Formats: sequence, structure tokens, C-alpha cells
Amino acid sequence: MKYLANLLNSSEILDEKRIPSELYGRLLGDMQRLMVLCPAITSYGCASQSEIVLVYCALNYTSEHNGENITVAQAAKHLGAQMSSVSRTLRSLTQKGYVERYSDPNDRRTVRIKVTQAGENELKKVLRHIFSLIDKAMCDFSDEEIKMMIELHGRFVNAISNAVLSERRTDKCLRSKT
Repeated sequence: MKYLANLLNSSEILDEKRIPSELYGRLLGDMQRLMVLCPAITSYGCASQSEIVLVYCALNYTSEHNGENITVAQAAKHLGAQMSSVSRTLRSLTQKGYVERYSDPNDRRTVRIKVTQAGENELKKVLRHIFSLIDKAMCDFSDEEIKMMIELHGRFVNAISNAVLSERRTDKCLRSKT
């Protein structure tokens, strides 16, 4: 963390700082700690972290699109992943019996992903474990603190998402002009 603290105190990566350097350091440190813990948390079951995320993505898409199953290309886009990575993860999920791949009847070139009951059960097992950990972590927080955390977390995630999307749009516009 000393490297990050030195960078934050210089003007090397931040020209204007509206937010105290300590917050940047804490957020990055917390993100790093959570990323290190993520594989341990999500690998509670038989599926890897990337497999659980893909199963969740597929089930979420299906529930939001009136039962329509997600395509491999849509899954890659939603996850911000390369098609080759998604295909590799799908091979593993298929071997484990957690998903089935099939050609779209309207377009044989398009491959869709259907989560099996075993895949949904695996996701539920991991989610139960994650929710149990969250419950344990939050037991010392008051109801008021939990409400405040929910509100602030939602605002932060929306703000960072909007910042990333805005940056992507700007980058895309700049690339198209060259």
C-alpha cells in the first residue's frame, strides 16, 4: 500500500483531487482484499468463480427476457470477456452438467446457453454461502447503519458504472475519429 500512498500524494496519477487520498487508497485496498477473497467465497461449491458468474449471468438474462436463453456472444458482452474465455468456461460447465449449449432455431450460427437444474442448484449453494458470510459480517451493524450502507453502496456503484460507461463512450468516439 505504500506504493499507492506515494502515488496518491503525488500529482502523477491525479491532477485534481476532490476526494481525500485516503479514500482512494481504502477503496482500492478493499477491492483488492475482496478480489483475493472472491475465489475462496465462490469456490464453496464445485464450480469455479468464472463458472458461477457465467451461470448467474445466464439465469439473470433468462429471467429478464421472458425465458429466452442468453447467447454466447451476449454472455461475453455482459461479462466484458473475450468469446474464447466464455467458450472455455462453457466447455467446463457443460462437462459438469451445469449448462447445455444449443443452436438457436432461428439462426443456426447462434449458440444459446441453457442452465440446467444442476447448474441452478450449484449457484444457489454458493449464494447461500455468500449470504451467510454477509449475515455474519453485518451482525455488528445497526439497522440504521445497514440502511445507510445499502444507500451509499448503490449510489457508489451507479456513479462508478456511469463513469466507466462514459469513459468507454468517449474512447469509442475518439477511436472512430482516427
